[in-house]
Amino acid sequence: MVHFKSSEPSVLRFLLIHDHPELGNKEFNASKVLTNYLEQHGFQVSRGVIGLDTAFIAEYSNGQPGRRIGFCSEYDALPNIGHGCGHNLIAIQGVACALAVKRLLEQKLISGSVTLFGTPAEESTCSKIKFVKEGEIQRRVDFCMMLHPNPKDSVFMKSLSLDQVDIEFFGKASHAGMAPWNGINALDALMQGFDNVGMLRQQTLPTNRIHGIIKKGGNSANVIPDYASAQFFVRATTRNQLQDLKIKLENCFKAAALATGCQIKISWSAQGQIDGK
Repeated sequence: MVHFKSSEPSVLRFLLIHDHPELGNKEFNASKVLTNYLEQHGFQVSRGVIGLDTAFIAEYSNGQPGRRIGFCSEYDALPNIGHGCGHNLIAIQGVACALAVKRLLEQKLISGSVTLFGTPAEESTCSKIKFVKEGEIQRRVDFCMMLHPNPKDSVFMKSLSLDQVDIEFFGKASHAGMAPWNGINALDALMQGFDNVGMLRQQTLPTNRIHGIIKKGGNSANVIPDYASAQFFVRATTRNQLQDLKIKLENCFKAAALATGCQIKISWSAQGQIDGK
């Protein structure tokens, strides 16, 4: 077991991750604190990997063939909340696990290597997906683990499949007081889509999740909005269930576009493209 003394300056610097939360892909302080600490403790550190400024890979090997062990550290925060999901703890837990395995490797109690992946932006663009798509995790480790704060102890946990979608409506602007009948209200379409989603929830599995926000709803109450947009996350227990839920979500907003006469654009994240689109 690796023990840290709370008085160590390096450990105190870890508190800066909590006290100065940074949003996804902007975790410059957190990335610097973690990489500097790992480098000081004998890891070979590569910064700015996979095209992300705050991503990193820290590696140590005892030069003998053996098991290649991996861990992940997250360190991004939530807007207006800070570290509500405890990613500051995930960051230092990853460091602690990597140091513990390094100690075993140094003492020749095991052979192989240990790698810590610094994975930014879990709350938004989720760099772990990019790490996998770039092949970095598969090339460097045999398996990869992560510790996550939780109200109860557990070795394994079930997570929901998730995809993200941006929805845009295009209408026609008009003066809301003088000639509203000449307009096509993009915000009305968006709100109708929200209502449809609300009714869908009653007829979907209790394990499913649908949640979203309005990103753009117009510029003036006196002008019929010609553009409105929203972002939604959808979650389900399995990918097959998620696929069905995504189609239903699309239909909620397509129906709203048809009812209001708006044009619609639906853009799933790269990992969330519906088959055939």
